[in-house]
Amino acid sequence: MACCAIGGFVMKARLTPISEVIQELGLPNDSQFIGYVIYFPERDDYFFLTIEDDDADLRGFSPTPHLAKVFDDYDDALGMASRFGRFSEVSLLFDTGPEYMVFPVL
Repeated sequence: MACCAIGGFVMKARLTPISEVIQELGLPNDSQFIGYVIYFPERDDYFFLTIEDDDADLRGFSPTPHLAKVFDDYDDALGMASRFGRFSEVSLLFDTGPEYMVFPVL
């Protein structure tokens, strides 16, 4: 699997194997890339779900990344994040074993 490369914590426009991203971030070698999540830094929470119908557009949020909605595709996550404007950021989610780690895609 590949993901966008990270220079420090900043994403670049080329693809890099996940194993290299894990190494560059200093994560344990057996860390698993879960996918992309949408983080709200000002509120310190994560996008969880959306329910849309003719009468309402409801969105739920989680205080922890393990309950966040996970996107397999960066473009899908970016599309949803764009609905929230500048208040959200797409982030990488890793399972390091004892905890989940989140790194912003800038």
